[in-house]
Amino acid sequence: MRFPLLEYPTLIENGLKPYEHLFPSPQSFTHCKRYLTGLMVSDNKTIDGMTPLFFDRFNQSSLNRFLTEYPWDEQKLNDERIKHLEADTSTKTKPKDSVCAIDDSLLQKYGSKTPGVGTFFDHKTKGFIKAHDLVTSQYADHAHSFPIEFRLYEKYPKALKQKLVKEAPLVDRTDRTALLKRLAGILEFRQKELSFK
Repeated sequence: MRFPLLEYPTLIENGLKPYEHLFPSPQSFTHCKRYLTGLMVSDNKTIDGMTPLFFDRFNQSSLNRFLTEYPWDEQKLNDERIKHLEADTSTKTKPKDSVCAIDDSLLQKYGSKTPGVGTFFDHKTKGFIKAHDLVTSQYADHAHSFPIEFRLYEKYPKALKQKLVKEAPLVDRTDRTALLKRLAGILEFRQKELSFK
């Protein structure tokens, strides 16, 4: 049986201290420490599994809200983390004898209504599955390795393009409003298509 933690690991306390100013409240900063500690020490990496780890009990919904609703800027936090790594000579990136590895991992999903789910070829099963495709980048040299960034790869929805093509003959060419609406739809689609990565 694991006893509840009375304090956060030193790695978490010291490692997060430089970023405390990026959180809107002391509670949100505490939730960040709880979440990262839970990821490190819990066998069950779910929010429900992390809750009993701590001596100062909290409602699991508050940790869930921290991850989904609290107004803290993930990109700003990551940018600041990279800036700290670059400021330290021991972790500063080296232009020679280093690599930036980019890799993707499929996280299988069973519903198609979840945002970001697409159909991808899975090299393990040698077939197509519905999944989130998480793309990560990692810096590595002879002495150090650390994550740079991660993004969810989203396939551009073919359904939107098919809908635009299918509706083309249905537009009344004498109706100026309908034509303008149709043109706006095509321009919006093209803009999304050009900016899509």
